Amino acid sequence: MSIKLDIDTNFEDKNVLTAHVRRSKFINDFVNILKENQNSKNHKFDPILEEDKDMSNPQNLYYTEIPKFSVPFIDLVEIDIHQKWKIEENVFKATITVNLKGSQLFKILITFKINEKKNGKKLKLELEGKWIEKIFIVPDFILENITKQVKINIERLVNKK
Repeated sequence: MSIKLDIDTNFEDKNVLTAHVRRSKFINDFVNILKENQNSKNHKFDPILEEDKDMSNPQNLYYTEIPKFSVPFIDLVEIDIHQKWKIEENVFKATITVNLKGSQLFKILITFKINEKKNGKKLKLELEGKWIEKIFIVPDFILENITKQVKINIERLVNKK
């Protein structure tokens, strides 16, 4: 199962967009969006981000959160989330691993491919979220919810004025 979505950007040059995503400011701004949820805490980078530098490749982000979704038969209090971001030429990838009390619930791969818009000069990101692993009690709608939320967050960052 996979979910495919598109993000329109204000960028016209692939190299400029890649450089924008690669900067530590981009991932810090991403974390600031996560922190808008008061239950998103303890954000840590590995390796540590240097201000006004490129992020490491891959760049790991660890944090805890009380999710807005629920899983049948499990009382979700606080989950541990690990996001591993990797940037390649024209492709960005985020592997999101979610654990509850030390046990993995699921792992998702979200891939962003840079493509030119048809009938225009601006670039778009083709976003695809798919399961890597999940335990049987995790419903499929979780993939769609997380993929849509990542789209909203990244869309804000690539179209920031």
